[in-house]
Amino acid sequence: MNQHLAKAFNDYTSHNINFEHLLDWHLCNGFVLCQPDCFGIGYFSDSHHPTEPAERHHADTLFVTYCVGQMHPVLQLFHGQFDYVAFSRDFKGSPMVRVLDYQKTLNRIK
Repeated sequence: MNQHLAKAFNDYTSHNINFEHLLDWHLCNGFVLCQPDCFGIGYFSDSHHPTEPAERHHADTLFVTYCVGQMHPVLQLFHGQFDYVAFSRDFKGSPMVRVLDYQKTLNRIK
């Protein structure tokens, strides 16, 4: 198993969250990216309500639910398609949702 996928699995299951159900939801409603250098899941939303999923054609924000490893490949996958990227750091004790300019964030994490 990819080391980043294993970390995600451990993080979620240690918080009693059904990881399989979470992956299924993201595969149907958002994205799942698993590469040697990263694992990321997320969905599409509106910058005014970033925690609420939206249909992709109505979305201006990519909400990254979870990312471990290099975040750049996750954001690069959707380069030029969204104005904002949003996330919270629930596992790090900082649940506040942050909404950032997509291009500036992509440039900053290169």
